[in-house]
Amino acid sequence: MKILLLLFISINVWAVSDEAIESAFKNNDTTIIEKLVKQINRGDDNYNKRDFYMARIYFRKDELEKAEDYLEKALKAYPHAETYNLAGGIYGTQAGQASIFSKLGYAKKSKKYLQKAYEADPTNVGYISGLIQFNIQAPGLAGGDMDAVEPLLKQMEKYDKKQAITLRVQYLIEEEDEETALAYLDKEISKNPNDLNLLFSKGYLLSTMDEEDKAVSEYKKVINQEATSVANTKARFDALYQLGRLASMEKKWLTEGRDAFIEFIKHEKIDGTPSKSWAHYRLGLIYKALKQNKRAQESFNQSLALNPDKELKKRIEKAMP
Repeated sequence: MKILLLLFISINVWAVSDEAIESAFKNNDTTIIEKLVKQINRGDDNYNKRDFYMARIYFRKDELEKAEDYLEKALKAYPHAETYNLAGGIYGTQAGQASIFSKLGYAKKSKKYLQKAYEADPTNVGYISGLIQFNIQAPGLAGGDMDAVEPLLKQMEKYDKKQAITLRVQYLIEEEDEETALAYLDKEISKNPNDLNLLFSKGYLLSTMDEEDKAVSEYKKVINQEATSVANTKARFDALYQLGRLASMEKKWLTEGRDAFIEFIKHEKIDGTPSKSWAHYRLGLIYKALKQNKRAQESFNQSLALNPDKELKKRIEKAMP
């Protein structure tokens, strides 16, 4: 009986594997993930990854303070490339939402850990992409470096040509060479017409060129196609958010924008997509434009409940019906 009991305990311990947890992350089931992580015992091989997993959970929930708390523990207990990359994402998101006095510190931390992740594994396309996007988007004072982008793009082309195309378009946009970017993108779309990332990139490019109607048309193409990969799923969620964002800003396509945000919000957050707090805020703007003030108020309140950020609060107070 004791032998059977020990065998049963052993089976339950080893059932909490990295594969099981990663599968739950893939399915966006944070409830299952939390249960699995809490079952990890001190004797497990992945015991030192518990805080890493918890930081990922709270990052997905957009609860950044809790994510940072677990992250700081994870950086000590599990100092590996994937933890550094997660740190880059968490600190980068905080930089985008922090007060002006904290933005620079968070941005520098983000660059530091994105660089560490890349140096630890320079063949990982996620790490290459993260570093490229930081260098493109961040100002020089915060560590952004456009001169570092081209070598990283060539590195990306070795491992993921499709993602390299998307990132090169971002780079050309930031360099204010939109016409070259559009011609380059149209050429690549003709070769890969079902690549939702390319269609989304074209929509985003058109929006930067003040071609909002054409941008919305491209976003609708992305939203209306079935996503058959993780990359295409992210592109679809990005398109939902950007269509809603344009609707909230231009006060056009209001029903389409409302429906896009409702769908965006009801699903678990996808890594790398905008936060739900901003989605609720922009949905509130759409409801206000539709003269549905009660729903606008509800959306604004949900936004603040998720993220009581001073900048967001200031915007909401100004927008309140």
